[in-house]
Amino acid sequence: MSPFALELRSVTRRYRAGVTGCSGEVTALDRVSLTVAPGECVGVAGAPGSGKSTLLLCAAGILRPHEGTVRAVPAAFVARRGSSEAQLGSHAALTHALRAAPRLLCLDDPLALLDESARERYVTLLHKLRGAGVAVLISGRNPQTLDSSSSRIVTLESGRISRAVQRRRTLELEVGMPSYAATALANRIPSVRRLGHALRVALDDVTAEEVLSACLALGIRVHGSRVITTAAPGRVAEAE
Repeated sequence: MSPFALELRSVTRRYRAGVTGCSGEVTALDRVSLTVAPGECVGVAGAPGSGKSTLLLCAAGILRPHEGTVRAVPAAFVARRGSSEAQLGSHAALTHALRAAPRLLCLDDPLALLDESARERYVTLLHKLRGAGVAVLISGRNPQTLDSSSSRIVTLESGRISRAVQRRRTLELEVGMPSYAATALANRIPSVRRLGHALRVALDDVTAEEVLSACLALGIRVHGSRVITTAAPGRVAEAE
């Protein structure tokens, strides 16, 4: 049994050129290999025409590759919403997709047209789903747009993965009585670390909202908070 929610191996997908009388083909995906673990969110960044939507459609089982293999748990594909319905439509489309209880969500550029508040709500929901073991594949034109939702980001260029970046998110808290706060919070969130007068919590298995809620419940006074995102180069392409 595969340990992955999604496993693409050397996937190639072509389309006929959209020119009348032309029999040529366009390669949308060119030998793409990618894995997504249960509970992981992988961002797929790239310019229009780079192959993002085709990758998600293949991952969801809607398109079949011409070459290579796709193995995935039950999946749902959620298309990008138009500008007139973006704020409510993106959430509604995701809620509708969840009715089938998928174990893999393939989300085609859902954050692009949302304002900051709507984006935060959407990302918070994704974190909760990931906590329940749902894997997420989410696309976007700009890697920075995917920072808050993704633990790993790959970049597509002309149908090929050109770069993979591991994203690390850390919540930094300015608190009163940091020694007491670190000890009390560690009983609930083991990843908490004290750094001078501040606390830092790795947001790998917990959301910022959950940390702040724990502080409130423990009587820890938070004077300020910020999320720090760092990037470490990953593999250029996954193993064949």
